[in-house]
Amino acid sequence: MSKNIEIIQFRAHHICCSDANRLIAGDRGVRFAQQLQFIDNILHSETAKLQVTEGVDCVCAECLYRKGDRCDAPEGGDIGVRKWDAILIKELGIAFGTVMSASEWRTLLEKKKPFQLCLRCNYRLICQTAKPDR
Repeated sequence: MSKNIEIIQFRAHHICCSDANRLIAGDRGVRFAQQLQFIDNILHSETAKLQVTEGVDCVCAECLYRKGDRCDAPEGGDIGVRKWDAILIKELGIAFGTVMSASEWRTLLEKKKPFQLCLRCNYRLICQTAKPDR
């Protein structure tokens, strides 16, 4: 008998930019920070499946800057966030809707970081994702 494995949807910048997201979490409320921790926990799961989505995800759902199905954050709002996600998706070499195991995501993220978007990020000097490992 097979287990039902839930597929967790997330925006590309919520997983690729997890360090930077934690740095701004205080502005977005306690539940937002809890959702970021949830994504980190899921990413280290052995059974989780994650799907990259183009719209609001479980992290956005708890953000104080979410207005319906749009982002109203001061860093760029919905247009900016969608651009960030599209840039990250292209750099990862995947498409919106891609589903992979947490292990596959970890491998891909380690292989691809730091991202080109990191070069323009306000948090690049203190973010672990932005620092080259190689």
